[in-house]
Amino acid sequence: MKTQLLVLSLILICMSGYKNKDKNTSIPIIFETDMGNDVDDALALDMLYKYKEAGRVNFLMMGTNKKSEYSAGYLDIMNTWYGHDIPIGVVINGSDIDNSDNFVRATCELQKDGKPVFDRTVKNHNQFPKAVELYRKTLASQPDHSVYIVSVGFSTNLARLLDTPADKY
Repeated sequence: MKTQLLVLSLILICMSGYKNKDKNTSIPIIFETDMGNDVDDALALDMLYKYKEAGRVNFLMMGTNKKSEYSAGYLDIMNTWYGHDIPIGVVINGSDIDNSDNFVRATCELQKDGKPVFDRTVKNHNQFPKAVELYRKTLASQPDHSVYIVSVGFSTNLARLLDTPADKY
């Protein structure tokens, strides 16, 4: 975890000094996460939302590389809470580290009077697109060499993205 925090900190420090040639543009960002193992991902997500709201980043998408409905569900809760509509892609056959007792599951399952406490945009986990396909679609819509990927966690989606052949995107 210390390594992940160090890498993320360095990326965010570099971004803080990043100079766009065009001052009216923001940095295109994709956030790749194993949300739920520990809190570093949640803090990184909060920072990216703040950068988006300040106009410093163009938050294009999120990919969860953890096979867990709670991981994607938590990202959707956060999107809804912050009032953003950032697409979320889910891994297929990714890491299945036990989520039986962590903050993402607790957040997703928290209820009051039999109803979820936190609103969501996506009601069914099966509605989330596959991460690699969402990556291809998102990256195809951006200029070459323009997107920064902030990865906190496993590299499953990124490795699979690199292995994909040409497609409709």
